[in-house]
Amino acid sequence: MTPWRLILSKALPGADNMALDEALLLERKPGDPPILRFYQWEDDTLSLGRFQKAAEVFAATSGDFPAVRRISSGGAILHRHDEITYGLIAPYKDFGGRSPRLAYNDIHDILTRALDALGVRAQKRSESLGDESAPFCYDRLTDFDLTAGADFKKLIGSAQHRRGRAFLQHGSIPMTDDGQVERGTSIERLLGRTVSREDVIRAIIEAFKTEKGISFEESDANDREVNRAAELKQSRYGLEAWTLER
Repeated sequence: MTPWRLILSKALPGADNMALDEALLLERKPGDPPILRFYQWEDDTLSLGRFQKAAEVFAATSGDFPAVRRISSGGAILHRHDEITYGLIAPYKDFGGRSPRLAYNDIHDILTRALDALGVRAQKRSESLGDESAPFCYDRLTDFDLTAGADFKKLIGSAQHRRGRAFLQHGSIPMTDDGQVERGTSIERLLGRTVSREDVIRAIIEAFKTEKGISFEESDANDREVNRAAELKQSRYGLEAWTLER
């Protein structure tokens, strides 16, 4: 079986992160192996869901943060420099068929296994809770969101964008409580101790290997992907008009 690609990105500005995520999806050809990417944010950055109204999000934000609009839907997230963000680019056939919900569910099952290996007992919600109109992702609990702790606080928020028979799913994994909203939690709070980024990433990689029976080959984005990302930043993610589009 062809190894999946593993990309470990350095910390980047929000526009660069979102441009590269989409570039990896757009440059994917049928038959290409899935890509699992882990990345950080150069600065604390607010990401808006594709269809959110910027004014409503900014009105609910305390603090002045750089902002970027995602290609995926869902609520806004204040990404902190110490969080782990994952991005997965894959065909739906590798994740339960052609249903976005099945893929979302399958990926969160794998993340649940990884968290369990770290000592975090996470579970998916089977129903929506909280205010679904709330501007921030961590103020909502929707189907398949991963919660943890006796109070069922949200730990991992993910969002997906479909392109034909493939998709991009990316999500936020808070390492500490810094900047988290009331309904959110973190790895550190749940375990009562600090865990390294490397340990969390390693656990997720191992869970994918076990659940999917695959191996990984570490690589960087290739020239084609880097060039497409630069184009997307110039024409979309780096523009205030894109961020404030709605």
